[in-house]
Amino acid sequence: MSLTVDIKKKLGSFELETKFEAENGVMCLLGPSGCGKSMTLKCIAGIEKPDEGRIELDGTVLFDSKKGINLPPQKRRVGYMFQNYALFPNMTVRQNILCGMRHIKDKAEKKATLNKYVSMFRLEGLENHRPAQLSGGQAQRTALARIMVSDPKLLLLDEPFSALDAHLRDKLMIEMRDVLAKFGREVIMVTHSRDEANNMSCEIAVMDGGKLLTKNKTKALFADPGSVPAAILTGCKNIASAEKRGEHEVYIPDGSFTLLAGDRISVVASPKLAAKFFHKIGVQTNPVKRVMLLGGGRISYYLARQMLDFGASVKIIESSAAVCDSLAERLPEATIIHGDGTSEQLLAEEGIAKMDAVASLTGIDEENVLMSLYARSVSSAKIVTKINRTTFSHIIKGMDLGSVFHPRYIAADHIVRYVRAMQNSLGSNVETLYKIVGNKAEALEFRATEKSAVCGRPLMELPTRPNLLIGAINREGRIITPGGRDTIEPGDTVVVVTAATGLDDLDDILDKRRVKA
Repeated sequence: MSLTVDIKKKLGSFELETKFEAENGVMCLLGPSGCGKSMTLKCIAGIEKPDEGRIELDGTVLFDSKKGINLPPQKRRVGYMFQNYALFPNMTVRQNILCGMRHIKDKAEKKATLNKYVSMFRLEGLENHRPAQLSGGQAQRTALARIMVSDPKLLLLDEPFSALDAHLRDKLMIEMRDVLAKFGREVIMVTHSRDEANNMSCEIAVMDGGKLLTKNKTKALFADPGSVPAAILTGCKNIASAEKRGEHEVYIPDGSFTLLAGDRISVVASPKLAAKFFHKIGVQTNPVKRVMLLGGGRISYYLARQMLDFGASVKIIESSAAVCDSLAERLPEATIIHGDGTSEQLLAEEGIAKMDAVASLTGIDEENVLMSLYARSVSSAKIVTKINRTTFSHIIKGMDLGSVFHPRYIAADHIVRYVRAMQNSLGSNVETLYKIVGNKAEALEFRATEKSAVCGRPLMELPTRPNLLIGAINREGRIITPGGRDTIEPGDTVVVVTAATGLDDLDDILDKRRVKA
């Protein structure tokens, strides 16, 4: 079974232009609201007519603008499940399912088919219920049963989980995954949730602004999205104002900078503004409420302390009884489990499948890799993996271990910051420093003083160095994302991102040649 789509459709100022091929399995169209995902499905189903192009399903041409072919929806053998399931409110579950069996004339066959799908979708006892009497999950299963009995060649799912709460959504994703596996044909699912796309699909096509940005196998796409919009939509959180182009070039973009496909960027924002930003572009972010830490070392303690301060529920599994006793005293709000973190039974009993985040933090790399891979296989949690070795990085990158960190690299960063701090006695006013983009750029925090030459002038008037960006201003606890008319005032702390190294003072952001001029 195969599907080929190559269509264009203009709606006012919006233009849909998408081209892709799909074969057996679940393919997700991932993108923000209003990007053309649902319109693509409607064109495939025949509900909407493209302006031009071609749609072919398993050798049958559904639409061809050049040949004047446009099969009506009822002849396309395409099943379409709408966001609200579109059940007939005046009909019972039985009657809704029977609507999909108009092609079956024999009464005995129709009855047998009805009973088969009622049982398959666990609707026994609900046959005489109307949609208003059903839960969200029951309504979804009824809608799927009505579609499946029509024996479609292709199944289209339009945001099938959008109307469900988080707990029910997770449960039904597992159920639907099993149903779709039995379906054995092509499925196209529309979603704006990267978690749904990751859990449900074997292939993902990322859409934005009516265009298909990229398409790849699910794991490959999350490993390398290929573009900034795709990276954002797939949940990349390590995006900075420093941009790497090619192997060696790093740019600090200004207003005239143009992004190209393949560029990697980072965004500087407060947590609240970042959440609003991701929401506006259609990327779902879920707060971490339940955390499991595997290993009870120093890193686990400090991480647990921070997560508890954020209001999260923390569970630590540690093999040493003495360490458990110490953690229990120091972290009374956390749940401390004495046990083997590599035990599949223990992890299951302690609810790893329900965690929002899992961090493997033991002193043994092999155990951390094993536990992270297991956590990935049974949950949709954020995964963090500690790797002590700095060798075999090319192998580690190819594994689905979530966020991988190396303590040695962190130690090196702290040493650099310490050296910078010691320089304060020699006239430096660097508060903090971070190396970014493979150590090719720095993010520094300076404190502005009365003597700072940059104070009191609109940023647009400052003759700053090339390849430098003022990313944020902290004014008495209020974070300002600066624009051209904002000013730096004495007492402010200022975050500067630059490809230049060795800046010791806030005034070093000025281009001396332009100042003299």
